[in-house]
Amino acid sequence: MPVDLSQFAGKTYKIMNLTGRMLLTAVPDGDRVFLLNDSRGEDQLWQLVDAGSGRCSIRCVLNGKVLEVADASTFNMAPVIQGDFSRASHELWTLEKGRDDMDDVDTYQIISVNSGKCLDISPIRIFPPLVAQMEGNQSPSQQWILQPVE
Repeated sequence: MPVDLSQFAGKTYKIMNLTGRMLLTAVPDGDRVFLLNDSRGEDQLWQLVDAGSGRCSIRCVLNGKVLEVADASTFNMAPVIQGDFSRASHELWTLEKGRDDMDDVDTYQIISVNSGKCLDISPIRIFPPLVAQMEGNQSPSQQWILQPVE
């Protein structure tokens, strides 16, 4: 079920993956996005910017770049990177309510408008883990917690 994005307007978030409880992290001077423990840096702060029609861009506070699917791919395991915002569909996302069996925490699936696939942990086993898009399956690796930053 799509989520009303107005509740996220004007706020900054840490975006935590349910698997391993690591945070979405941007490389300051590159295009990579990966998961790391909380470093309390701006490279782990994100804003959901309303793009209309229930869609948003996800912008890094550190460098102003947005999450995008590399090469506008629609394939499973395509890397999710950061780039300059151009309003292209591979830079836009929707949020859907995640699993409801989580104790006292709201989770969300973050879904690419272009491919319909979910933000996920890349199955390529390296450290730090990269992020990719994968077919939706409600797994913990596709569940994201948006932690507001005061």
